[in-house]
Amino acid sequence: MFSFFNKIRKTAFLSTFIASYKYMKKQDASDEDALQKAIMGFAYRRPFNVLTEDDISWLAKNFATLPDPKALGMILGEMDTAGDATGLKKREIILKLIEDIRKMQKDGKYLL
Repeated sequence: MFSFFNKIRKTAFLSTFIASYKYMKKQDASDEDALQKAIMGFAYRRPFNVLTEDDISWLAKNFATLPDPKALGMILGEMDTAGDATGLKKREIILKLIEDIRKMQKDGKYLL
C-alpha cells in the first residue's frame, strides 16, 4: 500500500514540475531558464533546500541538452520520495546519467 502512495506522490511531483516548465516555456524562456525556474519552485523546501543557486543553474544547463524535461522531473521526484537530494550535487555522476539517457534515447530504449 505504501508503494502505491509513493507512486501517486511521484506522479504529482512530476506533473507539477512539468506544468511549471511548460508555463515558463510559454513565457518565452529558453529550455535552460525554464528548467531552472521549475527547480527553483522546489528549492525552498526539503530535500531540495540543500541545493545552491550554482547547483540549480548547473543542473538546468546540463539537463537542457536533453530533448525531454521529464528526465529531470523523474529524477527530482525520486529524490523527493527518498527525502535526500544530495545526489544532485555529484556532478560527475549526473553527467554520466545524462549521457546514459542520451544513449538510451538514441537507441530507442528511453520511454517516459
